[in-house]
This record gives sequence, C-alpha cells and structure tokens, in this order.
Amino acid sequence: MRAGGRDRRASARGRDIYAVTAPLAVEAVHRILTGRVKTTGAASAGEIFDAPAFLRALSAHIALGSHRDGVSTRAGKRSPGAG
Repeated sequence: MRAGGRDRRASARGRDIYAVTAPLAVEAVHRILTGRVKTTGAASAGEIFDAPAFLRALSAHIALGSHRDGVSTRAGKRSPGAG
C-alpha cells in the first residue's frame, strides 16, 4: 500500500494454512453472530471487521509483521534492514 508517499506492506505467518484459516474463520463467524461488525452485505473483511482488533484476536495463531521503508517490525520490536 502506498500512503503519504511511503510504501507499506504487512505479512502474516503461521504454522500451516489450516492452523491459520480455521481460527480466522471461527473468529469471523463469532464476530458476525455477536454483532461485532461495521457493515452488512457484500463487503471485504477489512470493511466488516475492526482489522487491528481482529488481528490481535488471532495473535496466538499467527505472527504479524509490518514493513515500512526497509524497516521491519515484529511483535513490537523494530529490526532495521529486515524483510
């Protein structure tokens, strides 16, 4: 994504595809059934759910990292030149 003249990207890693997708699907269904959605109808996951809260809920199942201008951030730690 490009924002304010800067390139930004995010990555998610986990043990295997099913170890990531199963908790993701369960979290999505739980949020839909409990009314924790921002919109209804056909929409992207980013439009339906609060993305930061959704990803925090999956933190036991995935490792998240963000990458900004050649600097990688993982689990709150900045690593220059990584990723």
